[in-house]
Amino acid sequence: MRTVGAPKSLSFAYITLTVLGLCLISASEAKTATSDDIIVGTKTYQQPFSQYSSAVATVLKKQPVLGESSLDPANFFTEGDWLMDLGLAHRSGLEQAANINDVVFSDIADAVGAFQAAVPIFQQAEQVPTYGLAAKERLAEVFFSIGETYNLSPNEDEYRLAMEFLMQSEQIYREQLQKEKGGWDEAIRPEIEIRWAHCCHRIGIGLLSMDNVVENEALIDDPEELERIMAKNMDQMLAAVEKAIEYLTRASGVFEQTVQRNNLPMDQSELQRHLATSWQHLGTALTMKGDAVAGAEYSEKALEFYKKVFSRLPAGNTGTEEAMMDIADIMYTLAEQYLQLGSYDKAKQMYTDAMQWYEQYNLAPPVVVENEYAADYDGQTLEVVELQLSGYNDLRDMDASVQIEEGEEYYQRDDGYEGDLHLSIGTLYLDRNDFVSAASHLDQAIQLYELSGETEERNTADAKYNLAILHFRNADFLASDAAYNSALDTYRKVVGDGMDPRMMGLEMDQLEARALARVTEKAKSRVKEDGVVTAKETEMKKDTPEPIFDLEDYKNTLKNTTDFLQDEL
Repeated sequence: MRTVGAPKSLSFAYITLTVLGLCLISASEAKTATSDDIIVGTKTYQQPFSQYSSAVATVLKKQPVLGESSLDPANFFTEGDWLMDLGLAHRSGLEQAANINDVVFSDIADAVGAFQAAVPIFQQAEQVPTYGLAAKERLAEVFFSIGETYNLSPNEDEYRLAMEFLMQSEQIYREQLQKEKGGWDEAIRPEIEIRWAHCCHRIGIGLLSMDNVVENEALIDDPEELERIMAKNMDQMLAAVEKAIEYLTRASGVFEQTVQRNNLPMDQSELQRHLATSWQHLGTALTMKGDAVAGAEYSEKALEFYKKVFSRLPAGNTGTEEAMMDIADIMYTLAEQYLQLGSYDKAKQMYTDAMQWYEQYNLAPPVVVENEYAADYDGQTLEVVELQLSGYNDLRDMDASVQIEEGEEYYQRDDGYEGDLHLSIGTLYLDRNDFVSAASHLDQAIQLYELSGETEERNTADAKYNLAILHFRNADFLASDAAYNSALDTYRKVVGDGMDPRMMGLEMDQLEARALARVTEKAKSRVKEDGVVTAKETEMKKDTPEPIFDLEDYKNTLKNTTDFLQDEL
């Protein structure tokens, strides 16, 4: 049985390293005589190797045998490089997997196990002066590979591990590149710079993606504690965005400088694609920070550059397919950035371009993964609003004389109020990716707003905007474009140019006034005349009874819905 990647004790003396290497080789050969199985960390690969994926089996069959005549500590590199190849073979299955399942999770563990087995080997080789710099390069590469592997996992803890390993890799590259002496020579420096840029780029993207969620579900029922946690998470998110900008700026600079070196023996189109992607994410980070102007500038830069690169990429290539999606994402992001700036014409044009691009290349919209804690909270909110709608419908449908005899309030039909309820319910279903239910309620909201004469108010625009999001996620791109343009036309009339229309008019005092008006408007006096309530008698009755709906509950529903869904709206 061959044991690979076990930690080896290494002194600083070359002769000690050599003797130790010989002892390990002898031990390995002794074990090989009894079995052809291979142990890497806690993983045992048993014959026949054909039971594993073709990529893994190929690497296993090429396991190096360290001969007795070899006294060179480069044996450690041979073994370490083989372990890295094994890890990459496992990860190739991860990168091609369509869904996360048990096999993928095992591939993550097996890939990381192989990479981790190489770490102590390169750390020991690093102590040998002749091989120290090469060992540092390998360590940086293996840390990057571990980070990239964890990055493929949906597990939040492993995602944070990915960031830790990527940062270890970045630190090694940066420290060596900054050295005047003892760093990498000019022959390989450009390649090292590119690896460093990739590291910075990945860290920047990772920081943008860090998901700050409520970790204790029970706190959802404590508004004050929830508000405190959300504020803390917002601070953490802004700090992460600041750090992401730092890393992405660094990566963009390195990529840009490298692209300008036309004599490099590497694919310039690939470098240009990474540069454009770096600009793209930098634009996103700046927008998240609150600078949508600078964010849009970088996004425009990325789009222009990406389209030039795309025209030179080979058809059917994996990189080409990724470029298609990146271009679509940039145009969609630009539409969002211009809408935040209140630049309606640019937002509409960019959104139309994005929808046409998705349609032309038959692309699937990105999958929105539901946050389990937000989903639970939205479920509670959805239940509250659905009860409000049910209560309203029950009262609205009751005969006036029956209501008066039973001491109930007489509620006349209020299409606008009913539209508000359908809008809230439709938005919550959209957030849960229930497109059928969401479409039904949003359509009803729009129809009710038309009946109430509110077609040119922001609530109608909100409903159409959410409908545009729904159609987009459902891959109905032409319908999404039509709804989006209609929503923006209304936003422009209500809010005007230069401001984000989804943020205007959402202050709590305005929401409270709207809620109060909606509830009290429907409350009619209990006046009975042969079972009929007349308009004149209603006018004569000045006092307003207590509404049957809890106003505070309704205001809280509005506030919580705004807090949790504003990013989607």
